[in-house]
Amino acid sequence: MLWTFILLIFSAYAAWPDSFEHRIAAMNALRYDLAMPGVPHDYAKVMSRYQVACDKGYLDVCHPEVWVSETGSDASKALGLFERKCSKNKKPLACVAVGIAYGMVDEAVSSSASNPTKAFQAFTVACEEKAYAPGCAYLGDMYREGVAVAKDVSKAQAYYEEACKAKDVWGCHRLADLQLSMDATQTDVGLRSYAQSCQSGFEIGCMAQASLMIPKAKSNSEWAFIAEQMDIGCSYGQSDKCGSLARLYHQGKGVQRSLPLAKALYMSSCSKGVSESCYQMGQLYLDMTPPMLSDAAKTFFDACEGGHPLSCTRYGHMAMTGQGIERNVEFGLRFMNQGCNAGSQEGCLALVDAYATGQGIAKDVLKAEQLAVQTCDAGFGKGCYVLARLSERSSSWEQGEPVDVTSLYGKACSLGYGHGCSEVALKEYSNGRADESVQSKLVIGCDGGDVRACLAMGRITAVDAERAQGFHLSACELDSMDGCLAVGKYFVTNKQIDQASTYFERVCSMGDERGCTALEPIAFEGKFSGIVRSAFLSNLCQVWARPDNADYSLLAGAKGATIDIHVGAQSGSTINIWHQSTKIQLDGIQRGDSQWNVAGKYPDANNVWGVDEPLDHTQVAEKKEDDVWGSEQMMDWNYTIQHVEEWDASKGSISRDFPGDLTKAIGDKTVIQYSRESERLIGQCGFVGGYPELYTEHCSDVQSLLLGYLLTDCSVSGTPMVEPSSVQEAPKDSNNDDYFYY
Repeated sequence: MLWTFILLIFSAYAAWPDSFEHRIAAMNALRYDLAMPGVPHDYAKVMSRYQVACDKGYLDVCHPEVWVSETGSDASKALGLFERKCSKNKKPLACVAVGIAYGMVDEAVSSSASNPTKAFQAFTVACEEKAYAPGCAYLGDMYREGVAVAKDVSKAQAYYEEACKAKDVWGCHRLADLQLSMDATQTDVGLRSYAQSCQSGFEIGCMAQASLMIPKAKSNSEWAFIAEQMDIGCSYGQSDKCGSLARLYHQGKGVQRSLPLAKALYMSSCSKGVSESCYQMGQLYLDMTPPMLSDAAKTFFDACEGGHPLSCTRYGHMAMTGQGIERNVEFGLRFMNQGCNAGSQEGCLALVDAYATGQGIAKDVLKAEQLAVQTCDAGFGKGCYVLARLSERSSSWEQGEPVDVTSLYGKACSLGYGHGCSEVALKEYSNGRADESVQSKLVIGCDGGDVRACLAMGRITAVDAERAQGFHLSACELDSMDGCLAVGKYFVTNKQIDQASTYFERVCSMGDERGCTALEPIAFEGKFSGIVRSAFLSNLCQVWARPDNADYSLLAGAKGATIDIHVGAQSGSTINIWHQSTKIQLDGIQRGDSQWNVAGKYPDANNVWGVDEPLDHTQVAEKKEDDVWGSEQMMDWNYTIQHVEEWDASKGSISRDFPGDLTKAIGDKTVIQYSRESERLIGQCGFVGGYPELYTEHCSDVQSLLLGYLLTDCSVSGTPMVEPSSVQEAPKDSNNDDYFYY
């Protein structure tokens, strides 16, 4: 009785951390199933989570088939079970389940739900009466959105904090959501909360973590994680994530650079209303070799019409200078003003540049000065920086009071614009100072995108190779060839040839011969290793028959190493793939071989693995083959497929020309080839369905070859194999930002 009394007193003041594993598992399962917006229904994952909770002893979720089906879940069908236990016994988890059923639409609280008032009451019982943290988290949602109660953000925050203090991971996640919506600078808090949410198995936490990592990511592993999460979000139908993934393919961060794939993803995201993706697609057109100016202009115009202010600025600039459209100064100026007036401070600064340089319009330094002062006074740090730069260059300032340029740079720095910080620090550094104060400003400048600050810090920290590497990597991401070369040399020293090759190739493709010279001795090994390493990065891979035709059909797809075959003998199989080995020969004709094992078990009653329990290929890769299958666990079929790349140096420079257009795979039954340029599969045999050739979309080279081999049918005559041909040089990056302050 005393303990019960103490608990009741405690419950009136704070939610308590749940110490019951079975209830924690059940709550996680319910959330993943019914209250995780943005994550599509995955029947196997949902059922497995309920099974975990059931196995731990939470019997109420042992029969989720009452409300779960392969096509989705219906929380209202669970009310018969949970509502009774909430109203009679006030079981906290049951009350949360009732709140979810009555108060959510598309897995988020909504005023259009079946009975928001009952949902609010149920969450209140769970939080206020039973001190159950998940109830407090959802009560916070109700106050934040104003569902069944007056909207009150401060109360929402209090409930989120209550849940988070009680170690409810989702409560911390929602608290981070709220704090970031009020103050976008709270990234450190958000990263901690989202990382914990991700580690707890909430996919939405992983995606949120990745989004926050983008501005500060430096290492390849960080970019690879970001790319993976953006890929997942895009495959879930989240258009903004498709746009973010497109930008990664555009820049070659975390994935191999691919302008065609970036374009496809930008177009998909743009068509679904993400105006930033429309703008970035215009930027991509400018980055092509040669630039597609008319397409860029049209894209910027459409994005401007869709409400993206900076696109108005870009379109106006192109109209004023006659790029992609007929030169029309008055028309262009109207659009540039439209971008500025719509709240794009960048747009206002573009006007500053136009007036200061006389590019497209009559030069008017006083007008430029007025606009620069306007943006600086508005608290836009970059505006103060531009104002300082303008004052250093312009003679008009001599007509009035002298301007303290150092103070303007300092103000830009205090407003968070890194170039301002580095401008102050670089002047001190040029005078021989490199103390802690100078370095701290240079770090801010580097983080803010000033390549000069990154390179300076690389020189200052040269004795610490690993730390210097971080600054050189930042410089490289800002398109500094010196930075990329330094990064490549670091990886060579550490015998990470594939990584070194990536950075030397980037320098070479930008037209800097130093990169080509450094790349040549390691090009084959580095590029081949990169092809193997990126084998399963894409979660969007699909194989089609007869694309661009009314009767085309989807034959297979792959999400990473997970393969789905829709036709032929392997259709419906549980398929496992793992990398067995890689061999590289550098003498004479350089050759790379990577061995892949592909195996499957047909879905039938005797399938010892189970359709929903595929073999973990990451574990198999660590075992010997005779330890894997066993006499009672033989797979129905398996192939060893050899992916081969060859290069004869007499055909051309490895650094410039390898890999060529065609790559091939060799197996027991056939040889197939894949054209990287046309994304076309051809082979000695034909393919299932009688098709002589197939086309892939968004697939890596290895995914394409493996899927093509699985779809091969040697009873169909194939298309004659063609000899490999050389491929043109990769498009060179171009910087089309003409503004002097970039």
